[in-house]
Amino acid sequence: MNLKELEALREKATPGKWMRDGVDVKDDPFNRVRYAVVTRGKTIARIAYSSYEGGPTNAAEDATYIAALHNAAPELFAAKRRLDALEEAMERFPSCNATELSIHADQIEKERSNG
Repeated sequence: MNLKELEALREKATPGKWMRDGVDVKDDPFNRVRYAVVTRGKTIARIAYSSYEGGPTNAAEDATYIAALHNAAPELFAAKRRLDALEEAMERFPSCNATELSIHADQIEKERSNG
């Protein structure tokens, strides 16, 4: 999956900052907690608290990871676009210094965003 496909998926996902939430399982003799990824009172995903077929899961950490990646995605996408532009600038202008490469990368990013 490429960057544009990932960005499109995120754009279609439920907007807002995602967070991990946990709810105690009522009358559970093992005191387990069910975890979910939520935003603005809406449940995005529920994370199973255990799997006896394959052993326990890291449900709390899994929910935290999903929410954190969603929230960090815009910055990660921007960093990847910048890296791609810098790599192209280095290929196209191999004799430039760092400042000049940065200027060329700015122009490449602008060209890419315009079409």
